[in-house]
Amino acid sequence: MKGLEIKGKRKEIMEILEKNPEANQIILKTKPSKFLFVLLLNRTKMKKVFVSRAIYRSVQKKYWKVLEEMGVKIKIEKRRRGRKGYEKKIKRKIVQDAKKKGVSRVARKYGVGRRTIYNWMKEYSE
Repeated sequence: MKGLEIKGKRKEIMEILEKNPEANQIILKTKPSKFLFVLLLNRTKMKKVFVSRAIYRSVQKKYWKVLEEMGVKIKIEKRRRGRKGYEKKIKRKIVQDAKKKGVSRVARKYGVGRRTIYNWMKEYSE
């Protein structure tokens, strides 16, 4: 089973938990409160919890220890950070389109800044 993703406001989280009481794997996208931990333990059959490093650090260690004592495995995931990267193949395609159709039109089409396209044109013309 794929993990149940927990994110949003408290009301949304309650609805998600009511719809999926059989969930074994939980992916926490928001910082959990004591209330949320109680809900997760009472309303799901949680065996594994996936959290980012930031969420893990922001919650007190005693809560994680209690979960581990209850047989829940905690997995800390690395999450992507920083600016979005583009593959060279896509960059070249955008540069080719820009040379044919114009930089402004291509920038709007692909959602890339004009200055970025000019930089790519300079990079790939050499």
